Amino acid sequence: MKKIVILGAKPGAVIPTADAIYAANAAVMGHEAAFAECRERIVVASSTVLAKGIEHEAGGDDLYGRKLAAVRASGASRLVLFADPGRRNHVDRVLSLLATSDPAPATTVISVRERTAMVENVGRLRYPVMDRTFFSQPVGVQLRDATEIAGYWLNRVAGDGMKDVRAKYRPSTGILALLLAITENGEAATYIICGIGLSDRNVFLTSGGYRFNRNNAGHVLPKHTRADMILLARLRERYRLVTTEPELAGLADLYGPTAAASGTDACEER
Repeated sequence: MKKIVILGAKPGAVIPTADAIYAANAAVMGHEAAFAECRERIVVASSTVLAKGIEHEAGGDDLYGRKLAAVRASGASRLVLFADPGRRNHVDRVLSLLATSDPAPATTVISVRERTAMVENVGRLRYPVMDRTFFSQPVGVQLRDATEIAGYWLNRVAGDGMKDVRAKYRPSTGILALLLAITENGEAATYIICGIGLSDRNVFLTSGGYRFNRNNAGHVLPKHTRADMILLARLRERYRLVTTEPELAGLADLYGPTAAASGTDACEER
């Protein structure tokens, strides 16, 4: 059975040998050797994240400059770029820059509508991705978010489809990479989730050490986390999901050395 690694940017990821790897955004940073060992090397990225790397050259955030440089130097055989709401100029800028890479990776652009359809079709749920935790938020936040979600649906049905919801109601790029891998490989594969967790969602490992992005305000749900959990629980019912992340043990079977360390049987030996 084909083994496919889904790699996120959480520090300390354990990456086993696999046939293919789908790396979210600049998760390849610090894992260049493991990435290069795979026959199929796919980077799945947000156009906004990479565009911020271009802005770094004009005095923007150095972290995003490093992310862009890592993607360009990754040797990816393919880049899948997610368009972000109202940011077509970001897509064009990123494509223009990547065309100058040597070698330039084959690039596919997925629109906001196509991304939404993938979440719904593979995840078998309605978008936005949410559950009763919505009501754990302050009433004012609920009213604001409900109004925005209504606007999203109006735009989806009668508009250009470029509007989206807040990050807490949509999956992370790491889980989007998993959905894409499933779309392309189906049930005939084992999906090994590495570097994607439920905590430390705003922490990145760079050459200078750990770097923290701005956290959400305490009165709202954290970005992507609940949506990721909902999708993983659904996907586990139909696909072989395993993980090297102990904190995902309730959503995927532990794999390899991680399973051995926890005292359970390694999935690869079953």
